[in-house]
Amino acid sequence: MTVPGDSGLMATWNPPLDPGAAGELRYAVQAEKTDGAVVAEQETTTPRAVFTKLDNGVPYRVSVRVKNAVGDGPVTRSAPAQGAAVPGGTSPYRDGVQEYLAARDKILTGGSLSAADAAADAPHGPVFAALLGAQEPNLVDNRQALADNGQNYAGASVEMTDVLVSKGATADQVVVRATVTESMTLHGGGDEPTKGSALKRYTFALTGDTAVMDSEADDFDAGQTLSATAAAQSQVETTSAADSEAPDDTSDDLGSIELGENGFPDETPSAPASTARALGARSVSGHGTANWAYNHTGIGWEYSQDCTNFVSKALYHGGGMKFRWGGRKTDGAWWQQYYLFGSIKNKSYTWSGADNLRRHFSGHRPSARVSKTYNAQLGDIVFFKWKKERRYNHAAVVTSKVQGHLGLSQHGSKNHTTLDDVLARYRGTSNPIQRVLIIRPRSAK
Repeated sequence: MTVPGDSGLMATWNPPLDPGAAGELRYAVQAEKTDGAVVAEQETTTPRAVFTKLDNGVPYRVSVRVKNAVGDGPVTRSAPAQGAAVPGGTSPYRDGVQEYLAARDKILTGGSLSAADAAADAPHGPVFAALLGAQEPNLVDNRQALADNGQNYAGASVEMTDVLVSKGATADQVVVRATVTESMTLHGGGDEPTKGSALKRYTFALTGDTAVMDSEADDFDAGQTLSATAAAQSQVETTSAADSEAPDDTSDDLGSIELGENGFPDETPSAPASTARALGARSVSGHGTANWAYNHTGIGWEYSQDCTNFVSKALYHGGGMKFRWGGRKTDGAWWQQYYLFGSIKNKSYTWSGADNLRRHFSGHRPSARVSKTYNAQLGDIVFFKWKKERRYNHAAVVTSKVQGHLGLSQHGSKNHTTLDDVLARYRGTSNPIQRVLIIRPRSAK
């Protein structure tokens, strides 16, 4: 589908193939006039393209051709779409979003102690002051919690690319869509980078000549807004209660990481000899899983909540973990399939659901539970359960460890992050992370 903007348009489409089946997928995308004349083209590995510097007086359509190691697919074209100018031009909205993101980072790093201070330092501060103020308690608590744990954020930067400014659903709205890449360093116990790119949407409400930013949302496709739950914020792939055949309780999660009163793990190490006897050797390649996860966070998301699908791919492509066939909903199975030349995907619940994968390891494939973060190794799988959620609903891969502090790679709000960063982000909310479980797969078969 296409979304017209001011002097541009955005196109999104469903990916037809598994990126791991025949090499990385590429899409040849062109913006065309209705007579077929090509005015712009690009190649991308994600099912989304933004074209700018187009003429608002001319309708355009988008053509997409899939390319991989096997060959090129047929061309698919969208319906024509025509842009329209937004009130006041695009710059005030684009600059307002950029300044808002920078102001939020200033609160996290301590460059500004409050939302009011951060907004006062920005030329467009009044535009986003109220929205930033609503986030202040959580941002400040995040910063203070890390400080109490001997850590702090530094070196924050934010970049916006593929920006499209367009009219909203009503005449008094303007919407900014962009790919937002944020990065910063977490000092303390090693300097661990946290970095992630996300597709975001920012809505402005217009009253006369005044614009106020009133919402921020994920924008996986042109018309989708995720709910404000912990699961949605973390891009969690879950199954509904109606689909799941397992109980809702987590009574079998003995061995989860003990979180102290400060909300962070107890970093006291266990004796090395005891650890070796408890965890033993394994057949799944931990380094292979970690290397694949770290280097492939940029692959396309197949679901709007793609975390466990990503972890399963890391275990399969990097770790060498083998399929186990069985019913799609059963915890003993673990597989993915594609039909009609890859246009239809079919995956076991354990492949794409976090709690299903956890239960797969708990009862159907040999694994070990790591009770101290200090004893975690590269390639271990980390599961998260929020206080108000009935199940573990997020998964990530351990891809670094510095003095017991774990670096994670995932498909989430930050593709590269740390365990402490994730815990701190939710610590000050009404729905903090309640349990963290680290599992080490020990059998590839």
